[in-house]
Amino acid sequence: KYQEQSAALVAEVRLKHGILNHSIDCQHIPKFRRKRVSNFIASTYYIGVLKELILGTNKKQRRTNKRAEEESGGGERV
Repeated sequence: KYQEQSAALVAEVRLKHGILNHSIDCQHIPKFRRKRVSNFIASTYYIGVLKELILGTNKKQRRTNKRAEEESGGGERV
């Protein structure tokens, strides 16, 4: 299940960020670079990271984005 989900997301990330020549893997997720984590935790976290890459946000930005949207009177929701 997770592999299918992440495969689709990887394709989307590749398109959006133009990462076509090398693979996206745990190297792109700082949290897992040095630690050995169980595959299940890694894959669930990884899907979250890919979604954030697609949306182009991280948790800190998301809060400010919401505020900015309210001030500008809405805006596009992804």
